[in-house]
Amino acid sequence: MLARKIHHSLYLFSTALLCIGLPVSYFLLSLGIILLAMNWLAEGDFSHKLQLLRKRKSIGIFLTLYLVHVTGLLYTSNFNYAWHDLRIKLPLIALPLIYGTSPALTRNEFKVIVNLLLATVLVATLISTYILLGFSNIELVDPRNASPFISHIRFSLILVVCLGILFYWLAIDQEMSSPLEKKLYPILALWFICYLFFLKAFTGIVVLLVVIPFSLFWWAAEHRNRKSLILLGLLSLLILSGIVLYGNYAIKRFNARNDTEVKPYEMQTSSGRPYSHIEDAEVYENGHRVWIYVCYPELEQEWNTRSTIPYGQSDEKGQDIRTTLIRYLASIGVRKDSAGVAQLSNEDIALIENGVPNCIYKHKFSIYPRLYELLWELNWYRSTGNPNELSVIQRLEYVKTGWRIFKAHPLLGIGTGDIDDAFKHQYRIDASLLLRHLQHRTHNQLLTFLSTFGLIGFTLIMLALILPPYFEKRYSYYLFSMFLLIGLLSMLNEDTLETHVGASFFAFFYTLFLYAAPPSSKSGHAPTNG
Repeated sequence: MLARKIHHSLYLFSTALLCIGLPVSYFLLSLGIILLAMNWLAEGDFSHKLQLLRKRKSIGIFLTLYLVHVTGLLYTSNFNYAWHDLRIKLPLIALPLIYGTSPALTRNEFKVIVNLLLATVLVATLISTYILLGFSNIELVDPRNASPFISHIRFSLILVVCLGILFYWLAIDQEMSSPLEKKLYPILALWFICYLFFLKAFTGIVVLLVVIPFSLFWWAAEHRNRKSLILLGLLSLLILSGIVLYGNYAIKRFNARNDTEVKPYEMQTSSGRPYSHIEDAEVYENGHRVWIYVCYPELEQEWNTRSTIPYGQSDEKGQDIRTTLIRYLASIGVRKDSAGVAQLSNEDIALIENGVPNCIYKHKFSIYPRLYELLWELNWYRSTGNPNELSVIQRLEYVKTGWRIFKAHPLLGIGTGDIDDAFKHQYRIDASLLLRHLQHRTHNQLLTFLSTFGLIGFTLIMLALILPPYFEKRYSYYLFSMFLLIGLLSMLNEDTLETHVGASFFAFFYTLFLYAAPPSSKSGHAPTNG
């Protein structure tokens, strides 16, 4: 009895450590998983665990996901990469085995552990905001770099999961919240939403915009309230209309032209040096033409008196600082000569040194600059055909390359270890314009599955993700369905399972909500493990 209590305490401690490590620490995340596995092995009682494994078909079905990767070894050639990939995905074996054959958490245990997650995420957002506001010594080249611990995309997805948990405790399983918590949780939820927009994490924002109506419709269905369903439908249409209208406003604002210069253009600066005018270059910043009224000698001379980065070198983003400077001057509507550089403030100089090409990026908490960046990339690609250093356009190139690999190997794919080599080979065949260091993989987990394992492996993997909750009767459990939606949406924009943190993120929340979480007082089914 004492040994069982000790093992259960270690089980809870390891789970709490994993929760704390997931948003802030690779080390604590790995340590939590290792301690969970060691405790599970030391606990013994394997005959009982084997019985549970046979009884719970969902565990074996989920493990099919990993088995497909192992089977892919039969027709791969790069075993070094294959073993690396299998090692990264070990949480996809360890966590379902551990949580699927261990006693489910009590409601109090679950609440304490998840509150630890919420508290850790709150502290991380406060530290990130401190950095974002410029109080630290960290120079931010991009607001998204204000997530100091893990990828801003992964962190934004964890934030959305936390928002789902808060909604669940406030609107569905209200018995989980004390009177004080019912006052504090809405404030915490509002802060998390605001922070997502501060961080400008588009993936998290888009996923949140899908999860909100999903959650509201779930709540209305729980209460069997037809009027609420109708109102929510109208509200969803209103939100969608607002998004479309704001998008239309952003496009019109981007396309607005603020040219005050009239032809014929002047040919000399006030100092008598010649201007360069490229009149057919349809490139604008804030509606001002970029490549007119450019005097390179004056730019070099004046810039070198204002900055510690020489005119001919790169900014902090690795871009030609001359181009960043010219774009920035265009964005504030001045000529690109010594007089224009003289008008820049010290803050402007610092922004240019950090690779900021437009004055609108000063507005850290506005969403329009992120939309402007997207529209500028699309316009630049349309004008030049050059996809380099354009994050969205590069992703489109990655998807096209991955799709070509899949079409060449549609049934079985190219095997577990060859996906990296296949991309390099395909880029060479396509004579891709992407620079070598920018030639990455798809950033789309579903397409990665298709390319690596073909239609057969892809189908087995999708069944491994979708069938377990059917056998566990957990589709009626909001927390699991909410996370599965988030996890699948993340796979459209990320190689979710191709990193240790990504695989741990997915395996932990999937198995926590499928096997370990207690049922709602009003819905869901109790896990049968243990």
